[in-house]
Amino acid sequence: MTEKRYWDEEMETKSRDEMRSIQESKILKTLSYVYENSAFHKKLWNEKGIQPRDIKTLEDFQSNVPCFNKEMLRAYRDENGDAFCGMLCVPTEQCIYSSMSSGTTGEATYPIFTKRDMDIAAENGARNLWTQGLRPRKRLLYDLPHHPIICSMVGGAIKLGALALNKAVPITSEFELERHVATFKYFKPDVWFLLSPPAVSIMGDYFKKKSIDPKNIFPKGMVAVYGGEPVTEGMRKSIFNEWGIEILSQGGTGDFCWINTECHEHDGLHCPDDLTFVEVVDPKTNVPVPAGEKGELAITTLEMQAAPVIRFKMDDIVTMTDKSCTCGRTTSRLYYYDRKVNETIIAGKSIFPIEIRQLLEEFPETKDGIGQIVRYADKMETLKVRVGYDPVITKDIKKLEAKVQTTLYNALGVRSIIEFVSMEQIKSLSHKFPRILKEY
Repeated sequence: MTEKRYWDEEMETKSRDEMRSIQESKILKTLSYVYENSAFHKKLWNEKGIQPRDIKTLEDFQSNVPCFNKEMLRAYRDENGDAFCGMLCVPTEQCIYSSMSSGTTGEATYPIFTKRDMDIAAENGARNLWTQGLRPRKRLLYDLPHHPIICSMVGGAIKLGALALNKAVPITSEFELERHVATFKYFKPDVWFLLSPPAVSIMGDYFKKKSIDPKNIFPKGMVAVYGGEPVTEGMRKSIFNEWGIEILSQGGTGDFCWINTECHEHDGLHCPDDLTFVEVVDPKTNVPVPAGEKGELAITTLEMQAAPVIRFKMDDIVTMTDKSCTCGRTTSRLYYYDRKVNETIIAGKSIFPIEIRQLLEEFPETKDGIGQIVRYADKMETLKVRVGYDPVITKDIKKLEAKVQTTLYNALGVRSIIEFVSMEQIKSLSHKFPRILKEY
């Protein structure tokens, strides 16, 4: 029997016109449901003079319905003492699971789900995992501590008939590193979720210290799902050459267990368009930008019961295409760039950490791209960067400093101060490495 190519061929290969019609129908139904039940959304829309009956098309929706962000949710929570920020549309008695967001952009919030929401999250996860190569009777290593995305990933693995191992313990010590390595040796996962920037550095140092060849540790053919921030091509090639494993990038959020993934073509992250409506908007005006232009990601959920979101701005700077992928999927695809909150102005120029990462990866001593922009004042004329480096292969740190400064100046047009630190000083226990360090 021929193996199916897609988990849900109908939804993953539907024409764009058909999908847009589905999205429009679901949005019009969702608007009424949310307005009637979500105190946060009702207040926001009333302030803007918008009611669901005013919206009759997708064009009306994008032109009139206001966007919102995490700061607005936290403000509502602080004002009203509501743990769920006025988003809850059903009694808590109908909900079965709640968790905490990662708190990347501020204090954590508390995503909450009904059983149906959990089923939708598992469906989203099953599509991602199938795209990544997981199949019935194969094995998933779930390796992300304390995150609601477990609903999608472990739930998705169960849905498609795979075996999931939940090893959600941070690798904070050599003891945990040894347990981690043993998991690959004995459990032999086919898909590993999640390879994060801190894990790359911590495990890389451990392999060097113990004179371990990673190619002898990781199962042949295993795929590593990379998340927490966009993967650079330098990182992708480095991991493949040194560790022998393919990286597939995954994005999303635990706020409503929405995820998207690369396929093996490595050409953008596929979105579940029948479950969410994805927009790329101008961060200031909230007007959708033309295809291929950078903007802020905004998401509308189409199936959630407990706490749906309508035009939720994610703080991610992305571009998007709706052209068909060579893998055969017709879904919209996202290309992640950086976080809006990470944008730093130096001498009047906009600089994102991704630009520095890519430049640091050019040097063997800093090839992991571990760097932090240091914000030392409100207005800054000089770029200050903390850089993690490999002292074992660094012969002359002054020469390395000069090379990095020259490279940054030539590429970004700003002068820089470089502070080299060990990986121990800069490592993170989170899967999201802090790319900004505030010192004032």
